[in-house]
Amino acid sequence: MISAGRLKHKLTVKSMDNVKDSTGRLTKVSTRIFDIRGNVQVLSGSELIKAGVNLSKEYVSIIARHDSRLLHKHFLDWKGELYSVESIRPSDDNLQMIITAEREV
Repeated sequence: MISAGRLKHKLTVKSMDNVKDSTGRLTKVSTRIFDIRGNVQVLSGSELIKAGVNLSKEYVSIIARHDSRLLHKHFLDWKGELYSVESIRPSDDNLQMIITAEREV
């Protein structure tokens, strides 16, 4: 199990919803769902090139305590940037999870 001291980054889990504004146009609005703490690692360019990944996106890998409320449709707000959740992989003991998320750069 990961110690609390290693979960040094605060992330906010958000949903993105389409709502109509006063003119009737659809607008995307993010809504805070809950906060988590995790250890965020930004994947380096050389790792991404070796994996053949699109470099117009930034990828992060996050280790956090397992929370079944997190879904693939959610977004993670870290340092004011929104990352879409791409993968959630629970550990064998189901106490923690590894999240892969991406954002356009």
